[in-house]
Amino acid sequence: MVLTVDVVVSSMQALVSAQQATLEVQEWGCAGLQDLSAQGADTCLRIEEQGGLEVLLATVRVRLGSQKVQGHGCAAMANLSRGSVARQARIEFLGGVELALATLRAHPYAPDIQGWALAALRELAFGSASAQQRVMDGDGVQLVVRALREHRDAAAVQAPLRDWVLQQLRLVQHIRGQQN
Repeated sequence: MVLTVDVVVSSMQALVSAQQATLEVQEWGCAGLQDLSAQGADTCLRIEEQGGLEVLLATVRVRLGSQKVQGHGCAAMANLSRGSVARQARIEFLGGVELALATLRAHPYAPDIQGWALAALRELAFGSASAQQRVMDGDGVQLVVRALREHRDAAAVQAPLRDWVLQQLRLVQHIRGQQN
């Protein structure tokens, strides 16, 4: 069976609304959305139009303990946030920043999961002062520092973290420039 946006999103919506989705089904659904969202802007738009953002974030929210749901969910959030200010804002509105921070808290010793959560935060905070503030308010700096310390040799953590640090330094420079 070929995964399509229609199949993945409608299946997840039906199971979530009926409260019948097993953990395994939710893992596969989030993995499907991760794969589909990596296909580009047109596919991401179709996911959004079919209600995929809402079902994705609802699934991530109820399965905080599942590394697979959290990893695939954060990866999909990162993919879906990239390249669309409107989609980025919608995911932020739906609680994406808080969910990525919750993932960092829930899975501190899983470098791949930490890396996807950091990637989601990076994409959500890129160019969004409100998302950046939510990260700061939600102990994001401490969580990023913890990820850095725990996973010094993990490329999955280091790449988004490097981008994150550079972004934060630019933000500080911008703020200081406005104060002078």
